[in-house]
Parts: sequence; C-alpha cells; structure tokens
Amino acid sequence: MPASTIPATGVTLSPSSLTLTVGDRGGFAATVSPSNAINRTVTWSSSNISVAGVTSTGMIIANNAGTATITARTHNGRTASRQVTVRAPVSGPIIRTTTPAQNITQMLIPNYGNGINFNVTADSATRVHIYLNGFLIQWSTRTNNGVVSALTSARFDRPGSHVIRFVAWNAAGASTSVSRTVTITPLTVNSLVVYQSPRHPGRVAGPGSAIADDMRFNNYSLDQLRNISSNLRSQAVRYRNNPQAVRNDARNLADLFSWQCFDRMIVARRMFDHFISGSGTVFSNGVLNLFAFSHPSTVRFVNLSETEIVAYIRRNRGAPGGARNDARVVRELNAVRPMFNRSEDMFNGMSIMVHDTWGRTVTLRNYTFDGRNFSGTLRISIYDHFGLDTDDIRGYGSLMWVLENVMNHNGFSSWYVLQHYRGTNNRYRPFITWMERDIEFSGTI
Repeated sequence: MPASTIPATGVTLSPSSLTLTVGDRGGFAATVSPSNAINRTVTWSSSNISVAGVTSTGMIIANNAGTATITARTHNGRTASRQVTVRAPVSGPIIRTTTPAQNITQMLIPNYGNGINFNVTADSATRVHIYLNGFLIQWSTRTNNGVVSALTSARFDRPGSHVIRFVAWNAAGASTSVSRTVTITPLTVNSLVVYQSPRHPGRVAGPGSAIADDMRFNNYSLDQLRNISSNLRSQAVRYRNNPQAVRNDARNLADLFSWQCFDRMIVARRMFDHFISGSGTVFSNGVLNLFAFSHPSTVRFVNLSETEIVAYIRRNRGAPGGARNDARVVRELNAVRPMFNRSEDMFNGMSIMVHDTWGRTVTLRNYTFDGRNFSGTLRISIYDHFGLDTDDIRGYGSLMWVLENVMNHNGFSSWYVLQHYRGTNNRYRPFITWMERDIEFSGTI
C-alpha cells in the first residue's frame, strides 16, 4: 500500500492514569500507530468537564474533586481512554497572627540600630519557620492544642529592605506562608539647632526673658536723659527744633567709621537708614556677611563649630540630637565669640556696624546618616543689636568727648536720643543684624 494512503490503526495513551489536585494542570501523551500513518492527529474530550476539562492540545485542567475519562480519537475513529482523578486541595494551616502585621518602614536609629521583633502564630500546624532574607532564623514544633508559634528578633544597623517570611506546615505536609517587608531608611534631619548661645536675639537671656537694653526705645524723658549726660538732653532739645539735623549727625557715623572701605560704608549707611525708617525688622546684607565671615574671630568660631559638632556626632555613633545640651559643645562654643574690635576694625566699618556680637546659633541642616557615613550642612548664624544702651554711652566716654568737644560731632548722642527719647514718638527703632553662612561637612563613624 502506498505510504500516502496508510490509515491510523490505533492510538495509545500514557501514563495509564493521572491524579491531579484541584487547580493543577497535566496531560496524557497520545501515540498514533503506525508511525507512518498519513494522518496522526487526534481530538480530545472529557466525560465530565466539571471535574476535568481538556483543551484541543490535550492539556487537562483539574476543576473539582471527582473522576473523569479523557478520550483521544484519531481522524478515522480509533480511540483510547484513560481515567483522571481530581483530589480536593489539602488545606494548609491558618496563620493567625504575625509581627509585624504589615510591611513597615523605619528610619535608622543610630548607635543602637533598629531592633524589631518577629512573631508568628498558626492554627492546625505542626511546625512554623521564620526566614530573614531567605535564611532560617527561628522555628518551633511545640504545639498547644494545635497552635504553634515562634518568636525572635533582629537588629538592623544599616539602611536597606529585608524580607521576613513566615511559613507554617501541617501533618499532611501542606504549607501556608506570609511575607512582610522591613525597610530601614537612612537617618535624615532637615533642621535641628545644635548650639544656641545663652543670649537669644533681642533678649538678655533665653526666650521670655527681659528685652535687652539696647533694643529698648522711646523710653526716656528729658530729665532722664540729662541724668545720663547733659549732651543727651541738649540733643533731645535740638531734635525738637531740627530733627533732620539730629538724624544727619547719627547717619554721619557711617562715613566717619567706614572711610577705609567704601563697600562697608555703603552697608553702614543702609543700616542707619534702616534704623531711621523705624521698621525694626531684621537686617541682613551680603556684603556684611562676606566681611563678617572672613574676620579672624568669626573664622575661629566657624572652624570650632564644625570640629565640635562632628566630634559629637562621632562620639554618639551618628546621632546629632543631643548636641545642643552636650556639656563639651556648650562649653567650647560659649568660649568663642566673634568680635569686631581690632584697631583696624575701628575705621573699616565693622565696629560701627556690629562691634561686639550678641549671640550665635548653629543649625544642622539636610543631615543624613547611613550607619557609617554622615553628611550635612551647618548653618552658622551670628546676630547683634543695632542699637545703643546706657553702657554704650558710658563705655564710649572718651571717644564721645573727643567727637563732641574736638570734632564737634554729636553722632553717638544723636543716635541715642533718636532711639530712647520719648519725644520721637516711637519713630526710630533698633533692630537685629543677622549674618549667616552654610558650611558643608561629612565624615565616617
């Protein structure tokens, strides 16, 4: 018989039977004989598709518990059948509780690390395991009326993500698992004051303390001014008749004490104008910042601030939080106060604009710590009061005598009168001068 007309004479299926669990997939292998039959295709059918269905390619899908007969049929009607048994799924144990109960994210705790407890309780179980990143870290086979539990903990001292997997088995070998993710992020601090000098802006000490004397204004009568200095009373009377002349005398101090540096003279003029405007708002200026932070006394404070704060962070394994109350940080930084009182500062503008500073603040900004490396920015803030108190007048006694009796210059007396004389009706107000610079730093624990 020509090969082109050889018919199929039979079909066989293997294996002889098949057992599946609901939800599984499987199949039989169909072999058509003879091997050189012209058409070796088969079609598939199931006697009970509610138990097991079969696709056109012979893939069996287990739907429900029971039995079904799977038949393969050749194109010319030859058949073979096999039985498939579908079992109900074996239920795994029930994981009742886990700790943590959900995915968690924590910021790294420096020095100690993040200690986290892990616990699992399962019903109808014979054993439970706890895995951390794929490694078995705890197990238990102790049963209490069918309830098995396991408890352990771990400490994380670096940022990263960690997978905790809880697995429970029953006597039939069926298992149930639950996974949780623990994410440790780097420690970050957006803004934190790590040093504050004893005197706060505008106050004799901390917040809520009395207003500093050189920030008071509109507080003396003519008689009270005379008790301090006869010339103060004279300037107050002069103000009544010619306030512009008194304002000019005060403003001329800017030129008199800044003639060596024109840039600073401009800033000093602006500061007196700000005082005369009476706004009382905080004053800051880029040129003043530049010269203030290039001054040797300020450079010393900036360098010491960085040294002490970095040393504190290292001593505390990356934790900056307690620096503000640290005895060493407070002692060292309190001992260094930027002052612009060198002889060359007298006529370059620094003494008239700032002279002695009132206080300092160091703020930690944009700080990060990953368990080993840290970095951030220190904002160094220096502030002073642009105003006069009675001690200033008495302290400048010899200088004022020369100015008033030799040079016929009443600048300091005029300034004091504008600020304190009640007859000015609150028109002129002292203000806080604010200077600051950011210093970047980094290090390793």
